[in-house]
Amino acid sequence: MSLRERKLAELADQVRGVDADFECWLEETADGKPLRKHNSQVRRLTEQLRGLVDVISAEMDAIPADGDEVLRQCRKVQRRVLEVHRIWDYYRSKLGQRYVSWYQQYLAAADEFTWECYRLGAEHLGKDTALVFLNGDFSPFTLDRGRQFTPERAGGQQSIEYLRFVTELPVPVIGLPWYQLAHLADMVLVAHEVGHVVWTDLKLGSEAETHLLGAVADLPGDRRDAWLYWGPEVFADLYGVLAAGPAYASALADLLAADPDKVRAEFPPESAANDHPPASLRIALVTKALRHNGFVEAADTRAAAWQENYPSSDPYLDDVDLVVPALLDGAYEGFQGATMLERVRFSQEQERQAALTAHAAAVGQSLTHTEDVRALVAAARLAFDRVPGDAEPQRAIVVKIQSVLDNRRRNEARRTSVPSSNDRAAGAALHALFEMTEKNS
Repeated sequence: MSLRERKLAELADQVRGVDADFECWLEETADGKPLRKHNSQVRRLTEQLRGLVDVISAEMDAIPADGDEVLRQCRKVQRRVLEVHRIWDYYRSKLGQRYVSWYQQYLAAADEFTWECYRLGAEHLGKDTALVFLNGDFSPFTLDRGRQFTPERAGGQQSIEYLRFVTELPVPVIGLPWYQLAHLADMVLVAHEVGHVVWTDLKLGSEAETHLLGAVADLPGDRRDAWLYWGPEVFADLYGVLAAGPAYASALADLLAADPDKVRAEFPPESAANDHPPASLRIALVTKALRHNGFVEAADTRAAAWQENYPSSDPYLDDVDLVVPALLDGAYEGFQGATMLERVRFSQEQERQAALTAHAAAVGQSLTHTEDVRALVAAARLAFDRVPGDAEPQRAIVVKIQSVLDNRRRNEARRTSVPSSNDRAAGAALHALFEMTEKNS
């Protein structure tokens, strides 16, 4: 066999290896497998990347086998294959965390809580919810659908695009801090990140801005502009507290707790300095939303506790009574004409179940009050508030959630998706971007 024939055979093996890897991961989404709940995400991702592989294969097939063109083109094809792996590895590495035994219960709970929060607002879209993973950021964050990202640098090597390649996320991701593995009480904060995904998927920005503008139109220009600038983050906080109830407000308060001088210095705010409103304003927003949803006592308790540690007064705080009702009671086309409060709600009964579960966990009793995952995740926060020095209640609750998921696994069908021709087309479009970037480099 000649050198040229060997290079063609080598390239064929490398291209086949991509498809083989995809098939192995898809097999791991079968019933009883670790990625059973991720079938639709894996299928969507691999189908898009297969569109790219199809173009690479066609390029390889067009290389004459009897000339030096094989040697000229082989490195280009190999780099294309590696780009596919790099894009896939952005997700593959996150899916792979589910194979670490001591991460499994936590991530299973986070996956289900993410889905339960997402389905409140956007189940009718039939889209995949976000892929949750653990990372080194201080607080949870989201890269929502359509957000551009750069695949990780592989082994310190420059790619053919000199790391300038970007593409759109077909599946959103939510990153959680590593230390939350040992602190289930903060999982309620995921509801905020889901709010960002819902905001993007339902294209709520324009309607939310209209609702906000109607509420703050008469305010001084700097305050009005600040509220419009903060719109996505305000929406996400309100989504979080509606999806998880008083437990969300508790976790948010602990997340925002910092040096009192720094918290006080956030007023008067500069909207362009931070995507988020000041900490005291965020607490005022979520406590107002709690009252709006009937949790008056919990709201008063949370507001008083924050004010005790971070006393503040600012005209922005007066605006909360305008902003919250505008966003909660305004109708959204994305919510099929419903209001946010009508579509996204943590009920009084769920709060009662969460409180009973938190008490039972704190005193070592059986957890028999609910199998509602949102209520159980809220209970983990409430249990921490009761006995913050005792990790056992949180461990008991994560075991309970795993039991609930095991029961569901036996009785529910997997969430699956049917690949779309648009997925393959999107993958093929990546190749055109490769070509364009290479020509410009």
